[in-house]
Amino acid sequence: SPSAPSASAAGQADVHADVRAYALNGAARQLLQGLRVWPEAHQATAVQQMQVFGDSAGAMVQFDAASLGQEALAWIVDVPALEQRLAEAARYQPQIEIVPSPVPAPLTIISEGRASRTRQELALNLMSPPITKPPLPRA
Repeated sequence: SPSAPSASAAGQADVHADVRAYALNGAARQLLQGLRVWPEAHQATAVQQMQVFGDSAGAMVQFDAASLGQEALAWIVDVPALEQRLAEAARYQPQIEIVPSPVPAPLTIISEGRASRTRQELALNLMSPPITKPPLPRA
């Protein structure tokens, strides 16, 4: 069984706490619940309403889960909580091999940000295709 982190490691974790969050839709929630990795209630917050304001005076659109017959528009989930539950679940899956460092593979998917450590380790540059669609007309 894993040992508890040392006091210095715990203090260091507090200094560099991961405050990221995912916004997940209902389909993602159902999938994660089916895998039994959905975080505890205090680590996932339902978004009941949303207002989006435009640049023009009075430009606004509002969404409401209840009026759409939905439990929530989305859920905001703490990244560390979800990643911990996924890592725990992966340990019990014989088809998943957890490796300590990157290994050659026929397909590698990196779904991390621009400053990804994995991207740096594999010397991969972030490439964005040019936008070819014209902008939407202003109302």
